[in-house]
Amino acid sequence: MWDFFIVIFRDSTSILLVALGILIMQLGGVINIGAEGMMLIGAFFGILGTFLSGYTGLGILIALIILAIFGFLFGLMTIYWKGNQVVVGVALNLLAEGMTTTLSRQIFGTGSQSTIQGFKPIFLGVSVMTYVALALVLALYFFLYHTNLGLRIRASGEYPIAVDIAGIDVYRVQLTAVVIGAMIIGLGGCSLSMAHMNSFSELMTGGRGYIALAAVALGQYKPIGVLLASLMFGASNTLQYHLQASITKFPAPIIRIIPYVVTIIAVIISGKNSKDPSALGKKYIKFS
Repeated sequence: MWDFFIVIFRDSTSILLVALGILIMQLGGVINIGAEGMMLIGAFFGILGTFLSGYTGLGILIALIILAIFGFLFGLMTIYWKGNQVVVGVALNLLAEGMTTTLSRQIFGTGSQSTIQGFKPIFLGVSVMTYVALALVLALYFFLYHTNLGLRIRASGEYPIAVDIAGIDVYRVQLTAVVIGAMIIGLGGCSLSMAHMNSFSELMTGGRGYIALAAVALGQYKPIGVLLASLMFGASNTLQYHLQASITKFPAPIIRIIPYVVTIIAVIISGKNSKDPSALGKKYIKFS
């Protein structure tokens, strides 16, 4: 039974980290459909940095720097240049898929050449990334509800005009939220490739970025709620592994869609009691 819970926490970790990154962005008023692509970029550059340097810590640092750059560009295009947030996010996903696939084939070729010595299980059988994710839940709760910057981020997603009237640069606050969120999403990608798989494979995120989007909505935009929603999705993923192993005569493709069916149901349920930030996805024009 304990092994079952270990697998749940392992499968939930990357989704939780990505969801926490999305949470910060969307509380600031910016929709991030591109989380899947950001996660894939983090997964790839975490492996590449570790492969080239031999140090997992340096691999994560490189991934975070790359994601900070992508987050900054995403913020420029959506916040300052008023690009459609959904369209820019979709474009980011396509760019990430093409870029990581091409670079992976050029650098690693095919097979298991990208395999590294990733994070091994530590206390209670889970990796350090799981404890980092749990610590981030508490840290983000404190940050969002007990710091000035956290209050400004939440206000920018609810009442940006009030933030503007108070003399605070709404665009800068939103851009800060996007960059921080992108880095946390990148950490989720590193967790997947460096603590779960220990290698990079093309399109390895497998829709986890979209599941994380659902976890944010289902968690009602609260860090603890996002944690519980992520654990639920992790449990559904673990369940499909268990069913594939125990029910060999049942078509595997049908079993594999269980997490996505759960996601659709969760989105429908959360949509009835949606607590989206009032200004989410809306282009804000500052006072001159």
